[in-house]
Amino acid sequence: INPNTGRRDQRIKKTAKAKKTIQAWNTTRLITVNLEKNPKTVWGKSAVDIAKQFERAGYSTTIRSSSKGSGKATILEIKGQPSISQIQLHLGGGRHAGAYYKLSTTNKGIVKVVDKKTYVATPGEKATIIYK
Repeated sequence: INPNTGRRDQRIKKTAKAKKTIQAWNTTRLITVNLEKNPKTVWGKSAVDIAKQFERAGYSTTIRSSSKGSGKATILEIKGQPSISQIQLHLGGGRHAGAYYKLSTTNKGIVKVVDKKTYVATPGEKATIIYK
């Protein structure tokens, strides 16, 4: 409260710490935007690394093991993110042989980032395939 006017001061002083926090938040937000625009940037990252990026951008995440298919996938659920709801990380084995990342998106459907040398697509697969 401003002692001269008795009103709440709407101006916020940007300290060096506040500027650094805002810059870190913007950088992290940019990471999630880049992932949407260029999904292959996910390649080589662990579920924990990806989760941390989304959490720094303000989203809640949950990591769990898959109960479907070969059961070898790790699933990262992202809550509140408008275009990416889930990312599956599969280290290889099973019907697709090679490793892949499967992104469930609201605007592009299922997007898989795969290694062209090792990934075996399922006949009639509807996911968009992007090579790492």
